[in-house]
Order: sequence, then C-alpha cells, then structure tokens
Amino acid sequence: MVHRSLTAPSLLLVTTSVGWAVLLASGRAPSRLERLHPINFPLATSTTAFGINDTGEIAGFYTDAASNSHGFVCAGGAFSTVDVAGARGTQLTRIKNGGRLRVSAPTP
Repeated sequence: MVHRSLTAPSLLLVTTSVGWAVLLASGRAPSRLERLHPINFPLATSTTAFGINDTGEIAGFYTDAASNSHGFVCAGGAFSTVDVAGARGTQLTRIKNGGRLRVSAPTP
C-alpha cells in the first residue's frame, strides 16, 4: 500500500514487513528517489507518519502497548511525543515549515 502527498518534498509511505518506511522524493516522480528512512517510534506497537516539511521534520502518531495513540515529531532522527491533555488519543496529521502542526485529538 502506498500513500502519497504531492507537496515538495514528496512523502511516500510504504508498508513493509517490519513496519512503515518513508520515501523522500525530490519531485513527484518516484524515480527521483533520494533516500529511504524507516520510521519506528521506540517501544511502539505501530508507527504511522502523515507529514513532512521542507526541513525533513516528520509528524504522525504511534500506538503504545496499551493501545493508546500519541502524536510524534521526528527531527534529525530524534523522536518527541506530543499529547493533548484530556484527549482519548493524539494524531499529528501535518507539519509545516517552522514546526506548525495539525493535530487530531478526540475528547471523551
């Protein structure tokens, strides 16, 4: 399964046997592939990336062992968790330049 964003740099999410991989392409054509980077939040049971900005910061969410979802930002290979207080779970669905995030966080 492949999901594709048409913003530059392009973000392709590919399901692999070990989880998700993010393919960064310099244009819309996958033939201009620059690098492959696996996205696996430490100790998560699953990790999903939703967005990437021009500086390579990646946003998405991961599921922990208790089946709770948490937003994350990955910048320079370092992960940070983003949770909304009082929400049943947090998902980051977009990251813009400068680190502005689009957040989905349903409340009880």
